[in-house]
Amino acid sequence: MYDDSLHDVISESTAALEIPGVLEEVAAYAMSTPGKNEVLSAEPQEDLETVRFYLDFVSELKELISIDGEFHFPGLIPMDRLLVRLDDPSVILDSEEILAISDLLYTIDITLRRLRSLEDRYPLLRDHAEKIVPLNEIRGRILKVLDEQGQVRPDASPGLQEIRNRTRSVRDRIRKRLERTVQDQELSRIVQEDYITLRNDRYVILLRPEFKGLLEGIVHDHSRSGASVYVEPLHVVEFNNQVASLLDEERVEIRRIFQELTGHIRSAREEILQDLAALVWLDAFQARARYAAATKSIPPILVNEGFSILGARHPLLLASLESEVVPMDVVQAPETLATVISGANMGGKTVALKIAGLFPLMVRCGIMVPAREGTRITPFMRIMADIGEEQDIRGRVSSFSGHVLKIKSIFDHVRPGDLVLLDELGGATDPDEGSALAMAILDELIARGARTVVTTHLTHLKAYALSRTDVKNVSVEFHSVTLKPTYKLLYDLPGESHAVVTAERLGLPDRIITAARNYLDRSAGGSSQLLESLRIKLSEIETLRDSLERKGTALQAELDDVRSRREDLIEGLRREAVELMRKAEKEITDLQISLKSGKLKSGREPRQALYNIRQDLQEKLGTPLNREVAPPDVGSRVKIKSLGREGIVKNILDNGRVDVTFGRVTVRADTEDLIVLDSGSGKKSSSKMERIGVDIPFANPQWEVNVIGHRTDDAIPLVDKALNEAVLSGLPSLVIIHGRGTGRLKAAIREYLAQHALVKDFQPGDPQSGGEGVTVVTPISE
Repeated sequence: MYDDSLHDVISESTAALEIPGVLEEVAAYAMSTPGKNEVLSAEPQEDLETVRFYLDFVSELKELISIDGEFHFPGLIPMDRLLVRLDDPSVILDSEEILAISDLLYTIDITLRRLRSLEDRYPLLRDHAEKIVPLNEIRGRILKVLDEQGQVRPDASPGLQEIRNRTRSVRDRIRKRLERTVQDQELSRIVQEDYITLRNDRYVILLRPEFKGLLEGIVHDHSRSGASVYVEPLHVVEFNNQVASLLDEERVEIRRIFQELTGHIRSAREEILQDLAALVWLDAFQARARYAAATKSIPPILVNEGFSILGARHPLLLASLESEVVPMDVVQAPETLATVISGANMGGKTVALKIAGLFPLMVRCGIMVPAREGTRITPFMRIMADIGEEQDIRGRVSSFSGHVLKIKSIFDHVRPGDLVLLDELGGATDPDEGSALAMAILDELIARGARTVVTTHLTHLKAYALSRTDVKNVSVEFHSVTLKPTYKLLYDLPGESHAVVTAERLGLPDRIITAARNYLDRSAGGSSQLLESLRIKLSEIETLRDSLERKGTALQAELDDVRSRREDLIEGLRREAVELMRKAEKEITDLQISLKSGKLKSGREPRQALYNIRQDLQEKLGTPLNREVAPPDVGSRVKIKSLGREGIVKNILDNGRVDVTFGRVTVRADTEDLIVLDSGSGKKSSSKMERIGVDIPFANPQWEVNVIGHRTDDAIPLVDKALNEAVLSGLPSLVIIHGRGTGRLKAAIREYLAQHALVKDFQPGDPQSGGEGVTVVTPISE
């Protein structure tokens, strides 16, 4: 547990490494506002097992999304305040709030059903389903009371139904009396229109102002022009009073119904909060998976010492999209305790420094990192950094003093295994004194067992790194021809600041540049020329290595392609040959039957002809037509790969085929087309009696298809495919989940179904299965 000063150091370091900005980028991939807020509030985890779990969970989601699409959360909206209100037992939710709860319960239901339907290859997602409590009973109660627009149903309760029936009866009597009044010939000159309407929930008719003396009544309103008045005749006043009384009863009954519904919701408040948290958490981690897919991020290998971040791209540079981000390898071997990065300004020193600290923080937040496979990261639990300008004019703190104060606070808390990042160590003061202080700081950090990465321009500090085996020099590459940084890191070589080259590029006179180079060589004892020569050679070697790697990768890809095409060609020919043999076997069997019946005389032995055909084909292909695959046991549960269907092995034939039963249908399949799921009794049938079966190209049918979140142009092909598969597979019905939304997707799908030749009938789902949010289709029977 942190004390306050340590917490401040860690928090300031985390902010300096820009993890809040990365969280904003990830949060943009959340489907809901609560999911987005959950990402933004993420904190680096301190338990290593939790970090591993987070990364594994994101990996499962990333794979699932790539294969089967994303989770959608249509009813996931901020509900904290609504649910907190339920703490007050006097609170009664209104129809809009109850409908919002109903939408949330629907989202909970569809999410839970999908999680439970996942294959065993997604164990963490399947386990997440256990955190969600089914609440269909409460949603069922809500749907019995409210329709999809939030209006109270007439049959919401027996009492309400009885009140509305009575109200309807009284209103019918009022209308009939008023109709007789407006149609009375004696009153025709004062009746403005044959028009009955409501004012203040009371039935009135429209008369001329001079109606007085001809009809007794109460004036409720005047038209804008003043030419008409809305009058309630006295002979319907009592009936209108009855309607008003019944409406009061109705309001009381609806309040009672809402109070009862609120009570049921209140009793399940904890379960709703639990389910809400589970959905928000799932959305937040799906955002991580979607971000990983968009940025081509990977889960790193977690190690205990050092780091090797390969092909790293800073997430905020990726987000800027201003130019292509150059990948860099940021490496500190386990035996290296400090890394000194030097080189030209704007060459990538600080980016490399930040990547060394940012990527472990991302991993601890469950976020994959934009790097290459093989990246290895220590998830440092304490990262302390001094990055950026520390000058405070008002506080009379110079830039140098600010850095020293920050480093002092780091030394107050640093311990073995911590990661310390120091930008421009020893800068903002006299170079000799700054170098001496920087070397002393590195000595102390190494002595305390901390891992350190620093950036510098100080020559003495580069020499310090050369003199120690546990400190490594790294430079940012500077192209000798273009005189610009390449943003690549060169290891085991100190970098030059290239101040003279930069000044020359910016146009200082040649005489000044020449004099500067002379002063530089004399002060460095000619070492600058030697370093430049070494750097050029190293750069040439690096370029050659990259070229060889690219050529090797290209050759390997070509070789893999040739092998793949060869295998595909052989496999295609083999399958064609097998099909030809099957046809030949059938023809020969027919011929044998004809011979036995006496319709044909015996000629050349048919089986010998078949054998000769088989031998010729095998010699031509250079591979057996049938692979030697051990048949499964009778009773084994198997999956036929080509059909995507599971069944039970009923019989094993002599020709390398087996009979597999799906319900009432038996399919004959090759043993090489089978995946054994569960072994049977081990008894193999040797009977040559053939059951009547068929080779049916089953589709892989779905009982339901979810198109929520799809545009109409994308949704219609998915519906068409599912409908075709349902008909081919003999499904009695198909459920299309399209949600309510604006209603446009629902209307487009139903219009399409109305014209589809394979549709016998379709209708909305019942309230328990989604109501107007789903359409249940009855396909035609084959």
